[in-house]
Amino acid sequence: MKIIFLKVFIAIIAVVTAHKAFRISAISRQQLSTGFAADSGYILQNNLHSLIKISVDDTLHIIDSETNEPDTLGKYYKMITGNYISCVRISGIYGYPAHIIYETLPDGTVLKKEQFYSVMNLCCWDNVYNGFEKHGDYVSYRACSNGTAFCSTDIYLFKELTSMDEQETISRTLWTATGKEGYYIDITSKMEIKNDTVNVFYTKKLTKEKKTEYRIKKTSFYNAIFTKSNSKWAPADSTSLRRFMINY
Repeated sequence: MKIIFLKVFIAIIAVVTAHKAFRISAISRQQLSTGFAADSGYILQNNLHSLIKISVDDTLHIIDSETNEPDTLGKYYKMITGNYISCVRISGIYGYPAHIIYETLPDGTVLKKEQFYSVMNLCCWDNVYNGFEKHGDYVSYRACSNGTAFCSTDIYLFKELTSMDEQETISRTLWTATGKEGYYIDITSKMEIKNDTVNVFYTKKLTKEKKTEYRIKKTSFYNAIFTKSNSKWAPADSTSLRRFMINY
């Protein structure tokens, strides 16, 4: 379930960048690609070109101003098909964080690539790589939305790489002010995947700020079941889920 202004933001990005998709800056030294060997690992400045065969027209910006791992660009996983999927952080338009997700053959030959964005900053990532995760046959990408006293997480969950526009997200977390002074909503979740059904178990806490801590005033729970409709994730009861997320 996408946050509305995330859709609007992405639409603006698509218009602005349509004529120069994937032309991103430069790592200075091209290396001969030898491909992947492990089932998962980290993508660094010094191994990027040895893992992925990136063309001279598809070079890379390095963003390290907001992280303690300036040499880490992302992470990769081996998929059930035997191909590899890699998420590499790039410099997004207007300075907003962005990534390119590559699907490659084991030798590093690029089969597909798509840009993924968040709004404002990566408030739902702990570092430059942990928002890209593997869940059995699936991988997920965290899309963050944030503003004043607000941060949410929606994930793109897929087996095969497609664009953001071709997918629907699954809401995972939300932290926001309620509009009543000192009161906040904190929603977290756990996710279970069985075959092609996703169960998300939400916990919502209404908290009140008291000096240096948040005291829990009320706790509620909700279980949402997501299945694919026209190749896109959809909750069984979108109205109830929306009501749970916004009411307090």
